Amino acid sequence: AIVRDITERKLAQLKLQHNQDLLKEAQRLGQLGCWELNLTSGELYWTDEVYRIFELDPARFSPSYENFLNVIHPDDRDKVNQAYTESLENRRPYDVVHRLLFAEGRIKWVRERCNSEFDTSGKPLRSVGAVQDITKQKLMEDAIAKEGKKFRILFESISDAIIICDMEGHIIQVNHSACERLGYSQEELLQMSPADIDTP
Repeated sequence: AIVRDITERKLAQLKLQHNQDLLKEAQRLGQLGCWELNLTSGELYWTDEVYRIFELDPARFSPSYENFLNVIHPDDRDKVNQAYTESLENRRPYDVVHRLLFAEGRIKWVRERCNSEFDTSGKPLRSVGAVQDITKQKLMEDAIAKEGKKFRILFESISDAIIICDMEGHIIQVNHSACERLGYSQEELLQMSPADIDTP
C-alpha cells in the first residue's frame, strides 16, 4: 500500500510538472506572460515569459507595482496606472495597450489585461493579469495605415472618376472626381449602387 501511494504521488508530480512545462511553452510561443499581484502584501509574481517580454533578469529584478511602472515608457505610465486604478475603483477588468522603452531607444508594444478579486466589502484582494508582446502586430498595423494613406492620396489625385464596389455591388469607395462629375456627395454615393446613379 505504501509503494502504491508513493508511485501515485510521483505520477501526479510528473503530470503536474509536464503540465507546467506545456504552459511555459505555450506562453513562450504566444509571447503571453501572466502575473499576480497580492494587494494585501504588495507581492507581485511574474511568470518567466513576463521577464522575457520586459527583458529583465529575474535574479536582478524584484517585481513590484512601482518597479513595473518604471519599466513602462514614461509617456504611457500615467495611462497604465490610471487604467489599473480605475479598474480597482470600478471593480471591472481593464485592457490597455502601452509601450516599453529600452536603454538604446528601442520600443516594444504590449497589451495588458487584468481582472481583480474583492472581498464582500469591496476591498481589492488580488489582481491577476496577462501581458502580450504585440510589437510585430503593431508595426504591421502602422505599415498598413501608411500604405492606406499613400493609396488615399493617389486615389484622390486621379482626375478620372473612380468608383469601387464590393462583391454585392455596393459602392465602398469613390474619389473626389467621381463626386464632382456625378453631382453627388461622397456620403450619398456610399449609400448607393452604380444602378442608382443618374448620370448627367
